[in-house]
Amino acid sequence: MNQQKFFGFFIGSLVALILIGVKGYAGTPTGSDWGDLGYAQAIDPEVESIPSTEEEMAQRESLEQAPTIETVEIKSDPAPRRDFTKISTVKNTHGVLTEEQVPIRFFVSPVAGLGSVLGTDAASVLPRYALGGAIGFLISDNIRLEGSYVYQEQEFSNLRLNPLGGVFPFGAGPLLTLRQNVWSGGAKFFILGRESRFRPYLGGGLHWTRGALNYTSAYQQVLAGQPQFASDFILNQFGGFGELGTEIAITKAIVAQVSFKLSGVITGSTSNDRNLNLGIDPGKSDVGNSVSRSASYLLGAGLGIYF
Repeated sequence: MNQQKFFGFFIGSLVALILIGVKGYAGTPTGSDWGDLGYAQAIDPEVESIPSTEEEMAQRESLEQAPTIETVEIKSDPAPRRDFTKISTVKNTHGVLTEEQVPIRFFVSPVAGLGSVLGTDAASVLPRYALGGAIGFLISDNIRLEGSYVYQEQEFSNLRLNPLGGVFPFGAGPLLTLRQNVWSGGAKFFILGRESRFRPYLGGGLHWTRGALNYTSAYQQVLAGQPQFASDFILNQFGGFGELGTEIAITKAIVAQVSFKLSGVITGSTSNDRNLNLGIDPGKSDVGNSVSRSASYLLGAGLGIYF
């Protein structure tokens, strides 16, 4: 009897413990707060990795010792006031004015002016006009290689030897006209760089000139019946020149320029005006031979364009 009571008490207690455990498990929601322990969610603890090699340890130490780089905002200055003497300056990324780097650029310019020989002892010189053009390459900020062609005319009066005697149908005006074709090539050296609005320069090079000397159109009409006076007296000249001038920039691509060019003669040759009946025309020969040895000048101006 006592064993039955003990067995019954044991069984009852066991059932009660099972019921209490089932009730506690069912009443606890998943992910709820577990009381004062604070384990609301399972959190994997951070485990510091331990370097396995000396190379990894050295990399880790270098990272820990690397200085902290602070980001600094660079404020650019407002646009500078346009300087009349500066036209080609630019700003770099730090807002500092720097000179523009000029690549090789093509240049072209028409030229107009006044050209003539400096003088001759055979007649009085009357300059007329000169027209032409130039092309070049700006190979650096201060050097431009250039070639040019100019056509120019000048007249002569008061010939020392006058084959026409007293034949002056329109008064004692110009008697001979010299038409010249001048080819030249050389370089110009600019004193100031491309950032300057005014750019003085010195130039120099070589030239070849071919000219034709003949009577003016007025006298040729009068002398139409005398073919001995009709042919040209040819002059060929080879020499060097020096030039002084300046460019004035209107924009970065367009410039105005004025210059004075002085040309000397190294060697010259002539082709005399001959006729089977009259021989050499003394007037043309006298003036032509004198001009072939004379220096000349060209005062010119024009607009230039950089491409």
